[in-house]
Amino acid sequence: EKKESFWTLLKNTPKAMRQLSVTQMLSWFPLFVLWVYSTTGISQHYFGIPIGFNPGTSDDAAMIAAYNEAGNWVGICFAAYSLVAALFSVAMPKIIEKTSRKAVYGWSLVLGGIGFISMNFFTDQYMLLISMIGIGMAWAAILAMPYAILSDSIPARKMGVYMGIFNLTVVVPQIISGVFGGPIIANFFGNNGMHMLVFAGVIMMLGGLSVKFLKTNKES
Repeated sequence: EKKESFWTLLKNTPKAMRQLSVTQMLSWFPLFVLWVYSTTGISQHYFGIPIGFNPGTSDDAAMIAAYNEAGNWVGICFAAYSLVAALFSVAMPKIIEKTSRKAVYGWSLVLGGIGFISMNFFTDQYMLLISMIGIGMAWAAILAMPYAILSDSIPARKMGVYMGIFNLTVVVPQIISGVFGGPIIANFFGNNGMHMLVFAGVIMMLGGLSVKFLKTNKES
């Protein structure tokens, strides 16, 4: 069988994969924002750290201690959403049986976006654990659902190569976040980390809405 070039494979990418790539971009970008800017946002919003504070250059012991406490709390929040993701992963197959892959995927991303946005409205750091429920559900869906949906829409003989290409939809948002995240938070949000997380939540909700327009060979 004649080997196809990378560009030929891209040009002949199944429609479902192209549509899923958009959803992937809109769901992974917020995750990279979460991992980079959570400590900044949570320390500013819940621990009284002023915008622009740099623990590496400050000699304010009280502020440094508060910033470190915020960092520790971010670690707890990340553990919480990971636990939720593990539990939701177990429940997902049963929910899919009652609904569909698309429904679970789309609603999980919407709830994840709500989780991001809710972080800006709570006044108690412990209430962030509520936000982590939505984010954990989104995390579980992001890790599993795109590949489950895509497996029904790719020719079996090209499954490996197309799955490899599809993984670029994880790499590209990481690059975008790394290159443009700093300028975005500085120029649009005045270095307010929580506003950056809200922006990420809106992006994730758009990702959830994009699932509605996905056309697959099988949706159950």
